[in-house]
Amino acid sequence: MVFSTPLVNYPAVKSCWIYKGLRLGWAENWMWLTSLSQAEMKPVSSASIDRIREFQAGRHCARAVLATWGQDNTSLLVQPDRQPAWPSGFVGSISHSASECIVVVGKASHYMGVGIDIEPHRALCKNVIRMITTACERRWLEGVEVDQHNRLARLLFSAKESFFKCFYSAFGIKLGFRDVSFTLDPVSQILRYQYKISQILPPNYDRLRGRYWLGRNHFITLFFIPANNGTANR
Repeated sequence: MVFSTPLVNYPAVKSCWIYKGLRLGWAENWMWLTSLSQAEMKPVSSASIDRIREFQAGRHCARAVLATWGQDNTSLLVQPDRQPAWPSGFVGSISHSASECIVVVGKASHYMGVGIDIEPHRALCKNVIRMITTACERRWLEGVEVDQHNRLARLLFSAKESFFKCFYSAFGIKLGFRDVSFTLDPVSQILRYQYKISQILPPNYDRLRGRYWLGRNHFITLFFIPANNGTANR
């Protein structure tokens, strides 16, 4: 992964970077183990220990990234649609695996929506591949070297997850795995997409931009929609 100079002024997060005006942060070890306020913990009050750890890591990391913008001690409650209630003026996204957690936050004046996902850099099982891929994606995967086939399928899965998060955060519409088909550019690490649905799409539906990286033995995929005012860094 290549980002710009890390932000180092907030002691609670050691790994925070800027990418096109967005701020991304990795959760630190203590974030997985430290409880949140009672109000924040309510959605996971009866969850498993693993789920609680993931939830805590995501919220603490999001709070740390928000603090780099002066948003101190921000509580991220859960909305009725189970999405984080980001502070007014900000958009964000949280993703985690069993061992890593990453957050992206941007200013709403610059971005209509953002979505991030991380997936372990390992093969995806064939049954899941058949379930999530479009015919175009399966044809592309058939031309990939056998030892990379199932790993790149996981990258496609991650791209869909981050795309859907971004699309939902901007438009409030949920998409299915086969509603969008993706292609990967291994040189620029750009994610390109084509809609496969006949329904009328909202304005700005074609303005999502996507990138992917490999870091900490995980695929990281990111989608964002620049605001109409052109203030996002390009």
